[in-house]
Amino acid sequence: MKVRTFKTKKSKKFFFSFLNDDGKTILKSIPFDTKPERDKAKMDALQKIANRTPFNDVNANGKFGFNYVSNGKTIATSQDGWNSQEASNQAKESLFNMGKQLLDEAKKEEENEPVNDKVETTSDSYKTDGGADDYKPLSFYQANGGNTQDGFDSFEKDGEFYFSYRKNGQVHLISEGYSSAKGRDNGIASVDKNRLIAERYDRKRHQKNNKFYFDLKAGNHQEIATSAWYDTEQQINNAINLVQGNSTGGGTQQKNPTTEAEDANFVARKGDAITTTSNISVPTYQAPTATDQDKPKKPRKKRTTPKKKKGEKVILKTGSYPINDVKWQIFQSGGNKRYYFILRDPNDKSVFFNSNVKGFDTEQDAQDALDNAMKFSPSDSNYEVKIAKNGKYYFYVQNEQKENVGKSFFYNTEEEMRTAIALLLGDFAVGVPTATGNQDEYLECSAYKSDNNGFHNFDAEGESYFAYNNNNKTYLRSEGYTSPKGRDNGIQSVIKNAPLEERWKTLNENGTYFYTLKAGNSQEIARSCPYENEAAMMADMKWIQGAESTIGFGSKLLGTSLMSASMLIARTKEDEAAKLAAEEEAKRKA
Repeated sequence: MKVRTFKTKKSKKFFFSFLNDDGKTILKSIPFDTKPERDKAKMDALQKIANRTPFNDVNANGKFGFNYVSNGKTIATSQDGWNSQEASNQAKESLFNMGKQLLDEAKKEEENEPVNDKVETTSDSYKTDGGADDYKPLSFYQANGGNTQDGFDSFEKDGEFYFSYRKNGQVHLISEGYSSAKGRDNGIASVDKNRLIAERYDRKRHQKNNKFYFDLKAGNHQEIATSAWYDTEQQINNAINLVQGNSTGGGTQQKNPTTEAEDANFVARKGDAITTTSNISVPTYQAPTATDQDKPKKPRKKRTTPKKKKGEKVILKTGSYPINDVKWQIFQSGGNKRYYFILRDPNDKSVFFNSNVKGFDTEQDAQDALDNAMKFSPSDSNYEVKIAKNGKYYFYVQNEQKENVGKSFFYNTEEEMRTAIALLLGDFAVGVPTATGNQDEYLECSAYKSDNNGFHNFDAEGESYFAYNNNNKTYLRSEGYTSPKGRDNGIQSVIKNAPLEERWKTLNENGTYFYTLKAGNSQEIARSCPYENEAAMMADMKWIQGAESTIGFGSKLLGTSLMSASMLIARTKEDEAAKLAAEEEAKRKA
């Protein structure tokens, strides 16, 4: 039995857990915002376990477990449900029997230097931003690179462009293949910028061979390089210090692959990692304050027309999810006649459905959205858990653009929610790590105005927003995100989708006109300010889609700069003129 402390890179939260001799987690804490909070809760738990303070028993869906509760708040929960109360009691007894020894060991550690948080294992080893592994074996970079001892080394091989980052002659970072030298050089610039920032490193561990490695990510959380493999956690920490330029590396040693088979397996493939609900973090429940409860509710608008009688829901298709007897359905609503998908467990209970609550225009749209959601639901890294104001749990399934592609129903307990998620997890598809804030409501249009052209970021009412402005006019505005990270992901989604004509829609809501921008899953990511007439709306929509807009049709993101179609045309003309001038100058000198 031992106590483990760690911090997850995704949530940046701190945890402690109790593991048995086989390394299996018996009890895991809730997330804590700071390390001191976590450490205090850990010591309190150890003290109570040493005193044999009783746990609270839990029995859900025929599984038995227990919680550690302090001052009326659940601090830690058992991670596996046992088939009988007796088995659960045995697990508790094993904790009690080791309680005093674990407490003594923890006190000794506190008296010495603090214990570093462990590295959390991951289900996405060596995933690239393109959705398919494009890294080569380590020997590829060693054999094809130059003689660079310290810094970036770049080369071309088989029509693709690569780079590595070396210290003391050893390769510590490698790139995937780029289709052009310019793309590769932009990758080098991004790595050089982000390698100095500690928060850009994700420490990971391969599940099959237990090797340690890390990924380097950009500010938008896109992976831009991955590391070599190391035998120990200390070695990857030394390597990171080297890459950051903080030290000489403390004797980090890099081993060459010993066999062709080992070299070929340098990249972790599908199925290498274990997927489990224990990797999915759950936020701490914040009960509504007295002030929140006293706020008057907005009065509902009175219906002025008779309520229409809803028709019967029509099930159009039924199919099987790849595992656990989960089934999916495509249906048409009897009310608005729109199309939806839903997944159900073996007891026909709803698990999750499309995140676009307004539904889809066609049956095929619903089918496409379902297929997309099932690409991401098998991986635990694609889940974001929320707790409603009433204390109920729910989750989102998210795609690689950090957009919601599925939403669950509400669950009374965390255990019930995790049981539902567990039905969906497996190694039969490649998941993509994503995370983002959940959208709320739009603000009044005046709140989005800025003197600056382009994207404008700001916080209001405890949430993060963005707008796209030009000449003091707001052309696009976002809903509220719960974090700046989520807001920044929303901006990236706008940049990606705005140049595509099919992503734009127009609305007429009771005589007020809007245009909206949607992602590929039909989820709205931004909309215009309201217009009193259609002509004014169409004029502004034409501008934002036009050649002068840096997110219009034909626009591109070059490095870190957004370029409109007209800017790109002018740039091409300037380059051609400069080339002609250089040729004329060469002829004159000849």
